[in-house]
Amino acid sequence: MNVSLNCYVYSPEIICDQQRQEFPEVDPLKFMESAEAFSHLMADGSLMLDQLSQSDELAFEVMEAAQVNDLERVQQLLQGTGVEHDLDVEFTPSGITIKMRTSANAGDCCVLTMLLRW
Repeated sequence: MNVSLNCYVYSPEIICDQQRQEFPEVDPLKFMESAEAFSHLMADGSLMLDQLSQSDELAFEVMEAAQVNDLERVQQLLQGTGVEHDLDVEFTPSGITIKMRTSANAGDCCVLTMLLRW
């Protein structure tokens, strides 16, 4: 139970009302499920980043496709790294933003956003 005070100034007096606020009991289950779902996003993100950082050819192809504004090809190349989650990709002349989301099956709870410069 949380207690808050609401005070009002009535010159020259200050009057305070004490109000009790009821909060529902804490249930960590959803939070724990979100943490587990996010750990899977992190694993996918790590897989993709490992391949991008270790393959000159892949990095070149992604950058080249982005340079000619071929979003479909960029997504195809990134998805080809073996990630299981869907990707939302945006790019500019200075970098790329990759977002991975948990599926609706996982409660659509989590988003991993990676901002990479080139």
